[in-house]
Amino acid sequence: MFVFVNDQFCRMSDHSQEELIGRSPWDLVPPEISTRLKDWYKRRHMGESLPTHYEAAGVRKDGTVVPLELSIVTMPWQGKIATVLYLRDITERKRAEEALREGEERFRGIIENAPFGYYRVGKDELWQYVNPVWERMHGFSLEEVVGKSFEITQTEDAVGKARENVQRSLAGETITGEFSRLTRNGSIEYHSFNIQPVKHGNEIVAIEGFINDITERKRAEEALKESENRYRNLIESALDIIYTFSPDGIITSLNPAFETITGWKIKDWIGKSFTDLIHPEELSPAMKLIQESIAGKEHPRNEFRLLTKTGDYVPLDFNANPLLKDGKLIG
Repeated sequence: MFVFVNDQFCRMSDHSQEELIGRSPWDLVPPEISTRLKDWYKRRHMGESLPTHYEAAGVRKDGTVVPLELSIVTMPWQGKIATVLYLRDITERKRAEEALREGEERFRGIIENAPFGYYRVGKDELWQYVNPVWERMHGFSLEEVVGKSFEITQTEDAVGKARENVQRSLAGETITGEFSRLTRNGSIEYHSFNIQPVKHGNEIVAIEGFINDITERKRAEEALKESENRYRNLIESALDIIYTFSPDGIITSLNPAFETITGWKIKDWIGKSFTDLIHPEELSPAMKLIQESIAGKEHPRNEFRLLTKTGDYVPLDFNANPLLKDGKLIG
């Protein structure tokens, strides 16, 4: 039975002291909590060592249930041993926790259904979470990576740079870029990424990253690069002069055969007009051939004389084709 209550408890329960003194504490708690507290009270008085701090709930006069933080101690009271309850209303804290939980659930729902990969790595540099898109991109499941080092998805030649990125982000830096990844089946693929620190208050507790697959683009770029290298090698080794010039007639490239045939150095003619190389008597038909080629008209090979370094002219078969980019003439 209550033998003493303070004013704060009266306000919390919405009862007067007169209504509470002599009344059982179990009347002011929900039944499921009442059973637990009665059991604690009985076991404590039998000498069992039990925790003294709990989260419980109380019932106000109007029936409203109030979440409480409860501390229970025993002490002498008027020649007897009394149980003393210290209560704190934690309604606002519970609301904040619930709002946080709901926010985390919404965030988790968004991340799990997002079209991009998402991951979180702790300060210990171990995986904490990956979403379904990340799983598909790497071939690993969430259960297989959580608690393991982030390095398991790094290629041998990239692990050093990956470790540097993680450490920089854990130091507070946001990093973006492109990177390779090692999949479960051993293949190497590519993604663009954004890494940023995760803070709790002012403390960095983890990092999180967002990734998009760019494997097809990277492979297309590599194939284009290889094709360009093969094309360049063919041009460099060709016995014919291969040239390009801008729409206004300025030479933009020449291959080594130009030096072999004319004796000129390539660097002496880059940026100059190609018309200065054509024999004056053949300049007009050469210009006509080029203009018609630009317009899309096909021509058989023509002969023109080209100026050499000695001042002589060497006869050459001559042909011109337009260079287009996105349908626009570039040379």
